[in-house]
Amino acid sequence: MSTPGTACGLIPAYDWENAMSPRSNENRCNIAKGSVYEVVSLLYVMRMRGYVAEKDYEALYGQCDEIAKMLSGILNK
Repeated sequence: MSTPGTACGLIPAYDWENAMSPRSNENRCNIAKGSVYEVVSLLYVMRMRGYVAEKDYEALYGQCDEIAKMLSGILNK
């Protein structure tokens, strides 16, 4: 049986304090950073297979790099 509101990723009111804890935020940032690296690896594969032009790859890679740096900055606070 699921808790109401959790199917959509909503946090129940009784768990709000834990969801906003520094450790929870750190975990979310680490997950997001891993996702960025996953996108970069998929972009590389797509470029090598000809699905993404070099110019687009460089632009998207740059955006991913910027996001990863922002996440690292948040984690290093």
